[in-house]
Amino acid sequence: MRKHKKFLSAILASSLLVTPISALVSNYNNVAKAEKLPSSIDENYIIKKLDKYVKFNKDKKIFEFDKDKNLSLEELNFLESKISETNKRLNNLIISDNEQIKYLSKKVKVISTPNLKEGAYLRYAEGIDAIDFYWWGMDIWLSKTTLNKAVATGTIIAGVFISSARILAALQILGVWAPVPGGIYMKVHYPFGIAEVRWHG
Repeated sequence: MRKHKKFLSAILASSLLVTPISALVSNYNNVAKAEKLPSSIDENYIIKKLDKYVKFNKDKKIFEFDKDKNLSLEELNFLESKISETNKRLNNLIISDNEQIKYLSKKVKVISTPNLKEGAYLRYAEGIDAIDFYWWGMDIWLSKTTLNKAVATGTIIAGVFISSARILAALQILGVWAPVPGGIYMKVHYPFGIAEVRWHG
C-alpha cells in the first residue's frame, strides 16, 4: 500500500504543470511529452550552465539567447525549446487590475497580492500570489488565502490557470490537506513540471 501511495505521489508531481488559459486543452499533452525526455539530464545543472547565454529583451518583451559556438547542438535545442515555451506564455499574459508586472533583466515578475509584511518570513506565512517567469520555467507563490479557495476551484495569476488537481498534488508533496496552514512556493520547469515545493517562509 505504501509503495502504491509513493507511486501515485510521483505521478502527481510529474503532472504538476501550469497552463495558460488559451491552451488548456493542448497543454495537457505536456505530461506525455515529459515522460519521453531523457531522465539522465540534470536540469538544474544545465540551466545554471546556460543561464549566462540568455537575456531578456525589454523592448521586445521576449527572452533571447546567444548562439555561442561553444554550445553543443543538444544545449542549443534545450535553450530553443525552453525559451520558445516561455515567450509563448509571456505573449498570452493577461494582467488584471489588481496585478502588477515588472520586466527585469533576467525575469518577468507578476504580483497579484503584495500583502506579505517585511520580516514575516515564517514557516506558515500568509504569503503572496505571484509568478516569476524565467527562460527555463516559473517560480510560483500562492498565498494561504488563495490556496484554501483554490483546492476546490483552481486559481488564475496573469492569465495562467493553476488547476485544483495540481495544487492538491503540491500539497500532497508537503504532506498536508485543506485547510492549508500557510502559503507555498513552487519551482516549475518546462515541460517537466514541478521541480521544488516548499512553504512560503
